[in-house]
Amino acid sequence: MPRAFWFIWCGTLTDRLGNLAMLYLSISLVARYHFSATFAGLVLGLAGAGSAVGAIAGGVLTDRIGRKPTLFAANICTALFTLGLGVVTDAVPIALLVAAFGISGGVARPALSSLLLDVVPDDLRARALNLNYWAMNIGFAGAATLSGLLADQPRLALFAIDAVSTLSAGLLVVFRVRPPAAPKHSQSRDGGLGTVLRDRTFMTFVSLQTGMWTVICCLGLMPITMLHHGLRPSLYGSIIAVNGVMIVLAQLFVPRLLRHRSRTATLALCSALVAIGFGAVGFAPNALALAGTVAIWTVGEMLSAPVAGTLTADLSPAHLRGRYQGLAAMSFTASGCFAPVLGGLVMDHVGDLAVWLGCFVLGTVVAIGHLVTGPARERRAAAMRALEARDAEQPADAELALV
Repeated sequence: MPRAFWFIWCGTLTDRLGNLAMLYLSISLVARYHFSATFAGLVLGLAGAGSAVGAIAGGVLTDRIGRKPTLFAANICTALFTLGLGVVTDAVPIALLVAAFGISGGVARPALSSLLLDVVPDDLRARALNLNYWAMNIGFAGAATLSGLLADQPRLALFAIDAVSTLSAGLLVVFRVRPPAAPKHSQSRDGGLGTVLRDRTFMTFVSLQTGMWTVICCLGLMPITMLHHGLRPSLYGSIIAVNGVMIVLAQLFVPRLLRHRSRTATLALCSALVAIGFGAVGFAPNALALAGTVAIWTVGEMLSAPVAGTLTADLSPAHLRGRYQGLAAMSFTASGCFAPVLGGLVMDHVGDLAVWLGCFVLGTVVAIGHLVTGPARERRAAAMRALEARDAEQPADAELALV
């Protein structure tokens, strides 16, 4: 892998290892600071909604002012908002700062993703995205461990660690990564967010990914079903740990497993596994069976991550890569905002089983959608790769020569 990629990888790991703020808030708003469960849910929803909005704004900024300026500004703002959350104790300031925290974090996503794709050759994209996804999950597991070890420390200390890790990750990438210059004629092409939204092939792909992530984001409802089935919700941590352990131990082998395999068939299989895993939650009689459901959908998540990432890259022209990455990131962040809310409403008014059967149906529809739309998507990706190759071969001073 290029040296620049490893700086980005280390930045991702550093940022995720210190990602303690939201972990602390999700646990402590009700247990320690005695806010209502409704307010705690609102706070988490604001973080997701802010991240979705930030992803779109970050995509536009990434293309207009550049990857590194956008990333650096976003990380500075995120660090400041994190420190603010370590100080305030009233409901309104917490809600406002969490929303701002979500927005600035969302702005950083497309900038970092675009920068990673800029520094990695096309034939190494899948491996690079897979390694970066692995770093994210190692960092998340480490952050969860650190949050437990530091739970008794002063509140501000946890938020200061988060702020320092965010700022350190940004500084590492900004000062150590030098992306290659884009071809001049590519930079001069017109385009904007509307161009991406009118891209039917890409938006269909984003819609399908949003469907899959909507299913996965219903995971937060599992403890409620466990309670209704007479299981201790405290077992949830051990059950969901299956996901992290599998990703940390096996994610590095995914590129070799998927080599020369159809991306369309792989994404359809991933969606089917997610559908089966979440659909089975409604019928799982004990904690061991629930752990088995997690193992099933985790395989789908692991296989999907590098394939979806490379497809997003292949479908996006270089001069609009930030916008494309922003909309792709929104498929995850928006799902995290509305999926638990909709699922909770269904649980209250229809029942638990309806939620998990709904997840199975939605995941199956997504799998079929990938099979139907995959061939056209691959033709478009091949055309985009050919266009990029032609752009790379054209001399930088071709326009001057023509003049």
